[in-house]
Amino acid sequence: ERPGDPAATGALARMYAANNDYPEALALYNQLLQKDPNNVQILLPAATMATAAKEYGHAESALQIALLRAPQDPQVLTAAGRLARAQGKTTQAGQFFAAAIAAEERQRAVQLAASRPAGSSVAARNPFAARTANQPMAQSPAAWGQTAAPYPVNYLPAMQTMPAAGMAVPALYIPDVAGAARFPAAPPGAAYANTLPGAPSSYYAVPASAVPAGTRNAPGATATTRTNTPSRTTGTSATPPSTPRPAAGSVPVSGAVYVPTPATAAPAPVWTAPAVSAQGYLPYVAAPVAAVPVQASTPSAWAATGYPALTGTGTAAQPRTVRDEWLELRQAQTPVLSVGTVARVRQGESGLGQVTDLQAPLQLKFGLGDGSMTLGATPTAVSAGTPDQDYGNLSRFGSGPATALNAPTRSPGSQNDSGVGLQMAYASTNLKVDIGTRPLGFSQTDITGGVQYRLPVSDNTSLTGQLSRRSVNDSVLSFAGARDARTGETWGGVSATGGRLDATWDDGNFGIYGYGALHGITGTRVQSNSRLEAGGGLYWRVHRAQDSGFTAGLNFSGLAYDKNLRYFTYGHGGYFSPQQFLSLSVPFDWTQRTGRLSYQLKGALGVQYFKEDATPYFPTSAARQATAAQAASDAEAFGASGSASAIYRGQSKTGLGYNLGMAVEYQMHPQLFVGGHLAMDNARDYRQFTGGLYMRYALEPYTGAQAMPLKPLLSPYSD
Repeated sequence: ERPGDPAATGALARMYAANNDYPEALALYNQLLQKDPNNVQILLPAATMATAAKEYGHAESALQIALLRAPQDPQVLTAAGRLARAQGKTTQAGQFFAAAIAAEERQRAVQLAASRPAGSSVAARNPFAARTANQPMAQSPAAWGQTAAPYPVNYLPAMQTMPAAGMAVPALYIPDVAGAARFPAAPPGAAYANTLPGAPSSYYAVPASAVPAGTRNAPGATATTRTNTPSRTTGTSATPPSTPRPAAGSVPVSGAVYVPTPATAAPAPVWTAPAVSAQGYLPYVAAPVAAVPVQASTPSAWAATGYPALTGTGTAAQPRTVRDEWLELRQAQTPVLSVGTVARVRQGESGLGQVTDLQAPLQLKFGLGDGSMTLGATPTAVSAGTPDQDYGNLSRFGSGPATALNAPTRSPGSQNDSGVGLQMAYASTNLKVDIGTRPLGFSQTDITGGVQYRLPVSDNTSLTGQLSRRSVNDSVLSFAGARDARTGETWGGVSATGGRLDATWDDGNFGIYGYGALHGITGTRVQSNSRLEAGGGLYWRVHRAQDSGFTAGLNFSGLAYDKNLRYFTYGHGGYFSPQQFLSLSVPFDWTQRTGRLSYQLKGALGVQYFKEDATPYFPTSAARQATAAQAASDAEAFGASGSASAIYRGQSKTGLGYNLGMAVEYQMHPQLFVGGHLAMDNARDYRQFTGGLYMRYALEPYTGAQAMPLKPLLSPYSD
């Protein structure tokens, strides 16, 4: 009926936005902007929808006009801050949020000054002051308690007169029959002063006769429920007898009006609450909030104590404010010290593929510019045990069949090592840089690091390039290096050096991605190798809310190594290196935060196939390979089990692939967080279990919501 009406079109747009259909919402606002391109009330929601839809260019254009026309408007400044934050410009976002808060304070001061009656300073602080009984109120209900807007409060326009003369009433709550059906539960006993230790104010009851007779329920009266419009109720104005102050946790009994007052005020006699109808307890209405001391009147102060100030059924969920977002940015820059332990166990043969890995990462993270800097040290101990003392195992380690045959009682020694790794990293929205070491003290050490840059091609499309050198930690051989005590030879310590390119399209609800990578694999006295990777997939944010989210998708990946070097004789690297590997999986990720608790559950289930070529025992030396082949042939003649040709056989397998992980974190104190994580997987022809506990200590109190999704403290050497 009204296709061009801004209110109707805006309402429909907000309905789309509530369902995360931001492109449709933006299209509706664009229709309005074509007719009125300079209207701030249209530009502002259009910019908000464009930011949510990742149409950042569109949002910038709208906000530039809005900032020119309303440079001091808090909502415009807030929208500009949110856009800057979405683009990763955290410094600029903080400046906009700070300006929005200052603008809100100026507006509040102007409104307060306009509402003050001329004359005494006491009257300026308390609109109830200097008034006599039954004198009409100067302020209209529209001016009352706007800070309480997030709470479902019924204001009562029918209240036209003041309480009895001489009563010091900072705020008065009066039963209101209008809308009673919305609040079937009674206000809890927290209405009494002695039930909220440390609350910002004390609460006590005043005689019901102090309230004008047309605006309350009389003692013993039956409430009459009406809806839609505030209404007076009927009943006598008789004052009920005084009763003793109730004990902590008591439930309000019948016939009183409850009044918050500063904690220093003397308590008044306790009276009973109004009668209850079959519909339940009645909601309350508030007199002007300006009359209440700030520390005792703001909904945020009430909510902090857990007192259900205005709802009658509990603390209402408050929408995020610009101050909340400003605090989140500040807290992201707060220095945080993290310490924990991470344990990893990989199944395999003792002394060969088996891995027990214990690490204790220590990290200090602090804000720097638009990003954050992290300094870390990671004491690390790894062990694979000792190879079993039989020819079959000894011939597949170190110096191989010849030594196993000629010195069958000599042990190659326990394969374990320890050291301390150092790390330094910087990360912002589009740039990540890090440098570190393989744990110093390992028999094989190396420099590790990388640089990654994300290039936004459009509002929905980005390219990410990465160059890196990383340790390969599939085994003790590949991570720390190995030593054969029979010959004194050392080898291993494998690193992957190369680049990767990712392309991603994401509209906020759905995403498609693809990637390709090429790396060279090298190690000390280990055959060089190369690895080619490619893959892609799609994902869908099935559920997305402020405090929870669920994402699912489909992923395809493939890789190929030039050589098979997965074994543990001299020249091999001890890392999974198939010539073909294909995987198709369905990943999922659920994240949630509730109060002080945050947790995450993620994993993937699918099918994988790999093929490995046959490979010699000694890929770096033809002479050693020939000697090994002769020794293996002799061992077979003596009846020893093992390869008669000193060749590892090729193989191919198809099977189920999975990984599953969970993490949880709890805020024990404004500055202290504790958490833990567990994971298991068989992603590359192995079974591995990882778990850890950690503690974070913020150097400043952390009062905002915890980060989502949760990022537990992990090993810097994680894959």
